[in-house]
Amino acid sequence: MRSPAPINPNIKLPVLQNGASMSNLIYSTALREKSLPISIEFALRAGYGGIDTACSRGLHDEVADGRALSSVLDAENGPERSSLWIQTKYVSPISQASPWPYRVEDEIRLQVFASVLRSCTDLSVSFLDCLFLSNPMSSIERSLEVWKAMEEIVYQGGVRYLGIGHPRIRVLVELQTRTTVKPQFVQIRYDLLNEDGGALRRFCKDNSVVVQVYGILWLQNRHLLQAEVVKALGDEMQISVETALFGLIIAEALDVGFILCIIDGARQKSHISENVSAVTLASELPQAMVHAFSRILQG
Repeated sequence: MRSPAPINPNIKLPVLQNGASMSNLIYSTALREKSLPISIEFALRAGYGGIDTACSRGLHDEVADGRALSSVLDAENGPERSSLWIQTKYVSPISQASPWPYRVEDEIRLQVFASVLRSCTDLSVSFLDCLFLSNPMSSIERSLEVWKAMEEIVYQGGVRYLGIGHPRIRVLVELQTRTTVKPQFVQIRYDLLNEDGGALRRFCKDNSVVVQVYGILWLQNRHLLQAEVVKALGDEMQISVETALFGLIIAEALDVGFILCIIDGARQKSHISENVSAVTLASELPQAMVHAFSRILQG
């Protein structure tokens, strides 16, 4: 599934290995407390553009993710690997869980290499579309040390893009100015996107960094689901308020000039299908509704 064309023609949207634009919708494999199982196969067949996982058993199981991916890729008339977006994360020792992908006594460089090797092995893939530093390290210098190891893997062809999760603006600026392979992705909880007066949002727009957001339907954003413009769009197009919100979030980002990608781990098949329809919906929304939603975000 291709993303809607960005309104700002100067934005360079990252592409899949086959040259097509990546999707605005990626499936999260996080093992949160939910009654229904993860549905990678259904999500990819329904139109999600790929998966978001991590090399840590704390919240992810890349062995199970790999089995699901293989089921999709090996199926008759299944997609080519080059048409799917697969991203994972190096997770530092402070957030790791057993079984560990590396030895904690090893230097950071070797930890990163071991983590990526474990991810590729468990996912049964020969390369990753994006590798994230899951969270900034305890210092800028430590983050840069991890980043340089990640760059080495890019140079060797094992990873195509790099990203970072949950950065403060100072960390992102340091990575932008002190590295060779610049951060192309930022992953952050949606309700934190406009912290610090929107500095992170402006930086990503100015530097064509793709913002990946998650937690849209968490309690922190309940006020958005209750917003009149979201309800009105749902009524007008006969869709759920959740689908209306997804569509407005993507459309508002495109309208103001930066690319936003939603990381979502819906379990119910009906919700998965609705989320896919929201991506198409984003390019068709009335400008008046998009601007009304933008004013809500600006407070």
